[in-house]
Amino acid sequence: MNGCDEEKVLIPGLPEDIALDCLARVPHRFHQGLRPVCRRWCQLVTSPEFYLHRERIGTAEDLIFLVQARPVEKVEGGVDLVTAGESKAEFRLPRCSLVAYNVTMDVWGRVGEVPVFARAAAAEGKVVVMGGWDPESLEPMREVGVVDPVTGRRRVGKAMTTARSFFAAAAMDGRVFVAGGHDSQKNALKTAEAYDVEMDDWVELPAMEEERDECQGAVVGGKFWAVSGYRTEGQGRFDPMAECYDPATEGWIKVEGIWEEGGGAPSAAFFAAAEGERLGYVDGRGAREYEKGWKGAVAGPEGMRAVAVAAATGERVFAMGTEVDGRGHVGWVLEKWEVETGSDA
Repeated sequence: MNGCDEEKVLIPGLPEDIALDCLARVPHRFHQGLRPVCRRWCQLVTSPEFYLHRERIGTAEDLIFLVQARPVEKVEGGVDLVTAGESKAEFRLPRCSLVAYNVTMDVWGRVGEVPVFARAAAAEGKVVVMGGWDPESLEPMREVGVVDPVTGRRRVGKAMTTARSFFAAAAMDGRVFVAGGHDSQKNALKTAEAYDVEMDDWVELPAMEEERDECQGAVVGGKFWAVSGYRTEGQGRFDPMAECYDPATEGWIKVEGIWEEGGGAPSAAFFAAAEGERLGYVDGRGAREYEKGWKGAVAGPEGMRAVAVAAATGERVFAMGTEVDGRGHVGWVLEKWEVETGSDA
């Protein structure tokens, strides 16, 4: 765009504040197309201040990033699967992608391919993808990728200190916290570490009190929660407790009674609710919040059975899982997220 003066104005003929508001109203999915127009536009759409301005004027969009198995596609000579091991008959894994769901615009987009079973968390305007399984050895990986959702660029981050799979992960104050999971021998882990996105460095944290394989992560009340999971010798028997890491004290605190009797982690997902002040939970019955016990919130849609991931966006809750008939994965947005005080779940 020759008319875009890189040194003087954002849009020729418009005052600066009006031009800024015009660009701030462009949907997020087109921001990569704004960058090549001129240097000023590139600097603008890649700056944190631009997205803060979008929030101020009400044009910000809620984006949720998740690791998702790609639909099996027929390709020449077979199907689109990753072959693991020396023999194709041994084991085959689905290919996985980092995908973005724009809750505001109800639009899906594929960001790029990632290892199967990788974990992802957003911090400092970047999406950090960690771990996953090596497709040849089927062993947990230490590798880290850092994706910029605005530019589409991806860089290799410093690897985790410990190779782990099925671990808890969540972001807080520019750092991504991870804990638990299991190692290459399927031993449940209680170690934890934190990744500083800007410094590209991992710091070892104190270990949790308990081993927690297949635990879930959330940041609630300024603390990193590793919820449920099971020990090495108790595979599949999920712990009803959680452990919380407090960066201020650099220690873990146990919270009892988080996991309901008879619950099973594969059918439910925990998340940060009430703008990160309370723990949320979604299963086939709907979504609830925890405050000295679980409180009823909003019923799940008919047919919702098992929930794998969940996230709150204001008064809405996004959940992805399977329907009662078990046909593939389905995403839901539960509207009017509002706790019914005094109503026990």
